[in-house]
This record gives sequence, C-alpha cells and structure tokens, in this order.
Amino acid sequence: MILVIVVVLVIEVFETHRLSEAKRLKLAHQRCLEYASQNPRSRPVEASMQTTCSLMVSGQKTRPQSSYRNQPGISLSERRTGDGSIRRCASNASLVKESEFWLRRHAIESERIEETERLKISLEDREKRAEQIVEQNERERQRSLEIAHYERERRLREAQNRRRELDSMLENYRKDLQEAREISRNLALAANRLREEMLRVYNLDSFDKKAQRVALINELGLENTS
Repeated sequence: MILVIVVVLVIEVFETHRLSEAKRLKLAHQRCLEYASQNPRSRPVEASMQTTCSLMVSGQKTRPQSSYRNQPGISLSERRTGDGSIRRCASNASLVKESEFWLRRHAIESERIEETERLKISLEDREKRAEQIVEQNERERQRSLEIAHYERERRLREAQNRRRELDSMLENYRKDLQEAREISRNLALAANRLREEMLRVYNLDSFDKKAQRVALINELGLENTS
C-alpha cells in the first residue's frame, strides 16, 4: 500500500513538472509572436515571422535572412524590420535550446510516467487479487468454523440423548432388580414359614416319622410342580 502511494506521488511530481515546462514553451512562442507583431510595418511578413518563431521554438533550424531576401515584392525597410524581429526572436536561442533539452527530457519522463503508471496498475491489480484471496480465505474459514460448531453441537445433542437413554435403561434395570429381590425375599420368607410350620406340626424324633416328613415334603413338592 505504501509503494502505491509513493508511485502516485512520483507521477504527480512528474506531471506538475511537465505542465510547468509546457507553459514555458508556450510563453516563448507567444514572445516570438509579440516581437513579430509589435512593428506595424512588419505586417507583410507577419505570417513568415510566425512560422519562423514556431520553428525556432520547436527546435527546427531556420534561415530567416535569406528567406526574406528571396521573397519578391518586399521592400528593404520591410526586410530590415523583419530582420530586426527575427534577431529579437533569435535572442531567445538559449531558451530554445533549453526547450529542446526539456522536450527530450519530457519524452524520457513521459516514458517513465507510462512505465510508472503501468507499474501502479499492476500493483493495484495484485493488491486487489490479494484482497480477494484474503476475503475468500476468510469466508472459507468462517464457513469451516460454522460447520465445526454445528457438528460439535450435533454430537453433543446425540451424547446427551444417549446419556438420557442409558440413565433410563439403568433406572428400569434397578427397578426390575428391586422387584426381583422383593420376590426372592418373599419366597424365602414363605419357605421359612412353611418349614417352621412343618417342624411345628411334625415335631417327631423317630426315624419313621422323619421319613414320613420327607415323603410329605416330596409329595407337597410334586403337587406344587403339577
């Protein structure tokens, strides 16, 4: 981002400098035209003066004196007036040379500006693509987090449901076990009462009576089975 800002500042500086030099060239051209139009007697050669000044500002070589001398219909005074205007315009030769230098420099700077502009566009495109990649990665990360959160919540609900089912099964098992224990205890109590009752009724010590008691018990067992 800082590199893009620096490139923009460099472009602005080059553009400001280029506009300033263009204004100087335009001012030199205007001065040449003013010199050519100051003397009213130079009207017949004003068009030639404008052409000559334009050529001098643009850096092209001219031969003003021979041009005026070879033109028919122009008096000596007019040629002198034209020559004086040309000499005044030629007094800006240093400015013309400087203008040529700045024209060459402007061409180089224009190429640099174009290259800088292309570099700026390339950097902006890269930055834009990088931002798009970052945004895409952020969206994918958010999507992954949402999926992970949903999956975690789903597994937690399943675990809670399974825990409730196991607790219910355990509670039912405990109830069944308690009922079985109650039944077993009741059966044991009934058996004890029956045995005590049999001992009380058949409280005999002889072998025969004990055998009868065993037979009676077996008989009662057979009847319960049937």
